[in-house]
Amino acid sequence: MEDLSDESLMLRYADGDARAFETLYGRHKDALYRFVRRQCGDPEIAFELAHDIWLKLIKARRRYRPNARFTTYLFTLARNRMIDYYRTQARKLPAMGVMADPVDVEDLPNRDDDGPDTLAHVRALVDSVSEARASPASGPAGDYPHVC
Repeated sequence: MEDLSDESLMLRYADGDARAFETLYGRHKDALYRFVRRQCGDPEIAFELAHDIWLKLIKARRRYRPNARFTTYLFTLARNRMIDYYRTQARKLPAMGVMADPVDVEDLPNRDDDGPDTLAHVRALVDSVSEARASPASGPAGDYPHVC
């Protein structure tokens, strides 16, 4: 089995050859885990997500078509799983408070301006935004939205 291509192994697995899956898993489990770990940063979550990706591959084995390299297929599954993961995480984030008023583009320094005042101007803008965020909001309700 070791001399067969990944694509051939996946086709054999789709036909019910469990040893073909074992070979594919052995070849790609570490690279897949490293990919997921790099994306999420947490080893435990990466382990769980990599496991989910292998399960997706198992469930989709009969639909596999060798139109591209197997690794392209596997890492497309991984990419899609990571997108799903981050979508669910975004739903769990608390709502952010009201942001400070946007800075007027006219107040920004000219890109061509290399003068000594440029840095001071940028610092002043950053300080004004920081101060606005630190002070209570003065919106229509007079208060920040409640964060759940």
